[in-house]
Amino acid sequence: LARLLQDQNKLAEAEPFFRDALAINRAVLPVGHPSIATSLSNLALLLYKQNKLAEADPLFREALAIRRTALPAGHPDIATSLAGLAGVQQGLGQTAEARAGWDEALPMLRQASPQGSASLARVLWRSGSARLDNKDAAAALPELQEAVAMVEKVLKPDDKQLKEYRETLAKCKAALGQ
Repeated sequence: LARLLQDQNKLAEAEPFFRDALAINRAVLPVGHPSIATSLSNLALLLYKQNKLAEADPLFREALAIRRTALPAGHPDIATSLAGLAGVQQGLGQTAEARAGWDEALPMLRQASPQGSASLARVLWRSGSARLDNKDAAAALPELQEAVAMVEKVLKPDDKQLKEYRETLAKCKAALGQ
């Protein structure tokens, strides 16, 4: 139900259901169980979408800590937690920490999806966008180009996300005088 409400952009209505799911998982599963990390990440992502960055930060951190302990090194779920936390850190102005998170997450996602994936494209776009925001268009360009190329393969030409990715790429190229 929480995901359905989230997909309908009813974020405030979804939040109590995500909180309940986390509470249930904490009550019935052993400490450090990967399903607790999933519930933490789901709630953190919802809070991120609501721009409640300070609330999302500790949840992403806890999910990351659980996944680093419970899962093998390089697991894509670790990368997902790193990328989520990096997005929050970028939003909080912690650009160096965000950069480190994306730089650690990207090789894991590439390993998990050598042909590309929506998750990899999203992290490339967010990383490239952050580089562009930090006036490093030269480093942003290859990440943004790769993200656009990935989503062009799977999204319709008029898709909102593809349009956003292309607009960011165009800004990057303009910053480089291209």
